[in-house]
Amino acid sequence: MQKNNLLGGHLVVSAMFCLMMMVVLLTGQLAYFYAKITSYQKICQYNQAETMKNMTILNQTSKKNDETFYYNLGTVEYQKNVYRIKLKNDVQYTFLNDKKET
Repeated sequence: MQKNNLLGGHLVVSAMFCLMMMVVLLTGQLAYFYAKITSYQKICQYNQAETMKNMTILNQTSKKNDETFYYNLGTVEYQKNVYRIKLKNDVQYTFLNDKKET
């Protein structure tokens, strides 16, 4: 009778150990994919801001200081060779105009 109780206890402990291992692996995978998705979102937002800066450079007819351009994704402010991009999700980027004007 004692062997029967001992066998049941080992089975419960083994099942709990397997369940804990599965939870640890699942948590690790979720953390990895969350970090990957977050980094992809940051790269995408940076590329959107850079595209908006390039569109502003192409659409600028005069090199006035303190100009603001409005796009679907946010706004671009041009001040003394500095482009400040503010996306609609309140992420801000700053780019310097490294090309010399002729």
